[in-house]
Amino acid sequence: MKKYSELEKNRFKEKLEITFFDNTNDASILLPPMLVQPLIENAIKHGILHLKSKGQITVDFSIQNDILKIVVEDNGVGRSFSSTVGSKNHNSLGLKNIEQRLALLNEKNKTKAHLIEIMDLHHNSTVAGTKVTIQLLVKRAT
Repeated sequence: MKKYSELEKNRFKEKLEITFFDNTNDASILLPPMLVQPLIENAIKHGILHLKSKGQITVDFSIQNDILKIVVEDNGVGRSFSSTVGSKNHNSLGLKNIEQRLALLNEKNKTKAHLIEIMDLHHNSTVAGTKVTIQLLVKRAT
């Protein structure tokens, strides 16, 4: 995830900033692989790419009541605009894969705690980016 972010930051130069915040203070937390990277990729491809100004993405990790909360937020053009400029033949698998993986985790752990929520951000009634929140039961290395 961080290596991918570095590659994209080098590619976009000063047009892209990606910031990570780890508020967990717990290095033993396990995170399923390839869960967050597709969200960063989507933020760049569908939001930041179409901006005329500098794109900013924040990735925030926090824990509340044994729930790991991961928030990926961008200041891109929003989902509705992105869908109007996207390819009609494009079939995005990133979000579908994440949703399927979370459903499998819920089934395996007999819970409904693993969730994803996607929302458009607004500023003065104008779309101002996208926010994706993933919630997972905390799992630690033993």
